[in-house]
Amino acid sequence: MKTHFFIILSIFTIAFVSCNLDGESNFTPQMSIWASHVDKTDTIKIRYTEVGGIIKMDTMNVGDTVLLRLYMNGITNNLTNFQIAISDTSVSKIILPIESVLDSVFSKSSSNYSTGSFVFPANKNLSFFPLQYVAKKSTSDAYVQFTLTSDANFKLSEGTNITSFKLIIPAKIKVVP
Repeated sequence: MKTHFFIILSIFTIAFVSCNLDGESNFTPQMSIWASHVDKTDTIKIRYTEVGGIIKMDTMNVGDTVLLRLYMNGITNNLTNFQIAISDTSVSKIILPIESVLDSVFSKSSSNYSTGSFVFPANKNLSFFPLQYVAKKSTSDAYVQFTLTSDANFKLSEGTNITSFKLIIPAKIKVVP
C-alpha cells in the first residue's frame, strides 16, 4: 500500500513540477485601414505591394481629401502608443479629428498631437481612428507611416508588441477635358 502511495505521489510531483504556470496571452497588435473620399462618392483601393510592410493606395487627385479609417486591436493586450509620420509636409497634409475628440481617446498629457504621437490611457485594447489626408502637390512616393505598440511581453514565445506599415499615396494633377 505504501508503494502505491509513493508511486502516485511521485507522479503528481512530477506533473506539478513540470507544469509551466507562467502562461502567456500575448499577441502582436493588429491594424486595418480603409480609405474613401470625404464626399463618399468614390471608393479607393488599397493593395499590398511586393515589399512587406508597404501598402499602396490608388492614385488620388491633387486637392482631393481622402478619409482614412484605422482600426487598431491589441487583442488581449492593451494598446500603449500610436504614431503617425508623414513623408513630406510640402506635398501632403494630415487633418486630425478635433482636439476634444482626441482627448477622449488618448492621454492628453502624454500625447503630442502635432508631432503625430498618441499615447493610450490604461486598459484600452481597441480603438478606431479616422483622419483625413490631403494631397497638395503631384507625387508618386508620398507616404504615411503608421506604428502601433501594445503592452504584449513575449518572454516565452516569438512575437513583437509593435506593428507598423507604410501607406504610399500617389497624387496627380486632375486633367480636365
